[in-house]
Amino acid sequence: MRISIYPEDLIPQKGFKRIAKVLHRDWPGPDPVNLSAAREMLARCFGYKNYHDVSRSAYEGPENAPPPEIADLRAAILITLANKLHTESLSNSVDLEKLTAFVESLPLNVLQTYRLSRADRPER
Repeated sequence: MRISIYPEDLIPQKGFKRIAKVLHRDWPGPDPVNLSAAREMLARCFGYKNYHDVSRSAYEGPENAPPPEIADLRAAILITLANKLHTESLSNSVDLEKLTAFVESLPLNVLQTYRLSRADRPER
């Protein structure tokens, strides 16, 4: 699953960068992660190779596919972060409940792709 990132998401305090800052600030792992590492982790969670790939893709234009449900994105993020912790042999040092609560707290609705999809939906 690859999430469309828009140039607006790469402005400080907006979209992708805002979520990366939360990842950096509130990381539940045993060791803190710096902001650069948080951006790289988030890029992988969103289906990109790295942050450079995110940046390049944002300026090339978004994909036409509708965004996944936020719950599906949260599940993909949880799997990606759990796998990262496991490959770094840190899986025993982070409680899965704590990691799940952390992923649930991420402000994913600030991404431009979700803001635009809400604007396209008719009011009920």
